[in-house]
Amino acid sequence: MLFHFSAGNLYFTNAFRSETLIEVLRINTTHRRVLLKTTVDMPRDIVVDPKNRYLFWSDYGQNPKIERSFLDCTNRTVLVSNIVATPRGLALDLSNGYVYWVDDALDLIARVGIDGGESEVIRFGSRYPAPYAITILGNSIIWVDRNLKKIFQASKEPYKADPPTVIRDNIDWLRDVTIFDQNAQPRSPAEVDNNPCLEDNGGCTHFCFALPKLHTPKCGCAFGTLQGDGKSCAISSENFLIFALDDSLRSLHFDPEEYSQPFTAISVERIAVALDYDSIDNRIYFTQILQSGKGQISYVNLNSRGSSPTVVVSGIGNPEGIAFDWINRRIYYSDYTNQTIKSIATDGSKHTVIARVTKPRAIVLDPCQGYMYWTDWSTNAQIERATLGGNFRESIVNSDLVWPNGLTLDYEEGFLYWADANLYVSLVIPAGVDEKISSSLFKKRGICIM
Repeated sequence: MLFHFSAGNLYFTNAFRSETLIEVLRINTTHRRVLLKTTVDMPRDIVVDPKNRYLFWSDYGQNPKIERSFLDCTNRTVLVSNIVATPRGLALDLSNGYVYWVDDALDLIARVGIDGGESEVIRFGSRYPAPYAITILGNSIIWVDRNLKKIFQASKEPYKADPPTVIRDNIDWLRDVTIFDQNAQPRSPAEVDNNPCLEDNGGCTHFCFALPKLHTPKCGCAFGTLQGDGKSCAISSENFLIFALDDSLRSLHFDPEEYSQPFTAISVERIAVALDYDSIDNRIYFTQILQSGKGQISYVNLNSRGSSPTVVVSGIGNPEGIAFDWINRRIYYSDYTNQTIKSIATDGSKHTVIARVTKPRAIVLDPCQGYMYWTDWSTNAQIERATLGGNFRESIVNSDLVWPNGLTLDYEEGFLYWADANLYVSLVIPAGVDEKISSSLFKKRGICIM
């Protein structure tokens, strides 16, 4: 973790079992963004160069190395890859332009210039069995050794043979070390090369990144996309994925290299079962089962970030599926408890029973053609179709189904897709010809594209 004092950004690495992230957080905690996501590399320690405007990190993944990038994690450059095995702690010396690191597999303390070049060994050998973290104080380096349970101090220059000084001894589980030194954090414009993020966050509404040798800032968004002014952020007008995850509504861009979210996660208190969206009013409608056992339909307005969900209707049965008719401005939902498909106005009025179904689950609409489709989990599971008013009802898939759980339409190609929670994912053209396309299954709940 490292605080970039010139811009008010806190950088940190965040390791999970399957991936490692480099993230940035506004120091006032208003905004957070993933800058780098990797499943091969394993960034560990991280330091910021506020004057030259670089980010450095140690990586002990499949290809151990010391890396450098711009402050937004673009323009990545490998500085060291030949004498590293498990690089741990990093330290930046602003006075001489060197990055120092420790490697507890090689029993090594070394340094390299911020622009790369030849590495220089500071300390090496069995006398330094587990250096784990390092910092700079004047002409000295200070590091911790987990095996020896000691904090050491020695000259920061290479190839010195004099033994280090033991500052503290008998400290278990030493992990990190830093120095409280106001001189180590220059703040005046001259000391940080007139960093454009010093004043008013560079005019950026979310994140301000100062790039090397540039006097204009680069703004970044914690969510949404950067607008034409290059400074403000708004909900993306491009397609993105919305999904329900436990008690929150979340979003993802389709570009795997775009780590910012289209909108921040929205807490809805209890598990959201199904969802759909209204692109005109920028709403997400979703269903829930409350602690009382009764169902509820609510919506959140993406234009009013931070506002609480608005309840459309409550005290209903078990609303397993929901679909929005954007032409007639009505909400359709399947009520598993009351064995019905129902329709209501967006204000919760004008309840209408559209169809009676034994075990209704997912539902999807085609308002342009005037049809609705739903799945039925009864003993003889099936997928049915009817008009939006419930007329001309027919079964279009009634074999090779067990738990048809998800349903969506490809309006352009005319295909209906579903997910079976017991079998496979399939598709069927509206006329009723089905074709299995996959034998894999991912059991999800609500999901839609906006």
